[in-house]
Amino acid sequence: MEKRVPHDYMYHAEIMYEGEVAMRYTCAVGNTMEELLNDIDKEFKEVQHRMPEIVEALVFPNGINKNITNLVNRLYYQREEK
Repeated sequence: MEKRVPHDYMYHAEIMYEGEVAMRYTCAVGNTMEELLNDIDKEFKEVQHRMPEIVEALVFPNGINKNITNLVNRLYYQREEK
């Protein structure tokens, strides 16, 4: 089976943000949901002036590969001030 992402973390989130010419992507990862949300905080802070947004989130990205984007967005934006 071909790997979808080049890591073995349990959670993976794709973050899209404005680039100078086109949209760019970065990712956040974690082995727990809290680790993932904290990594999303870190990535968002690095590109906060470029309108970052979570466009896809997966659990077991190299295995079962279940899409949990709605859950991650809800949990991320319902958290207290970051």
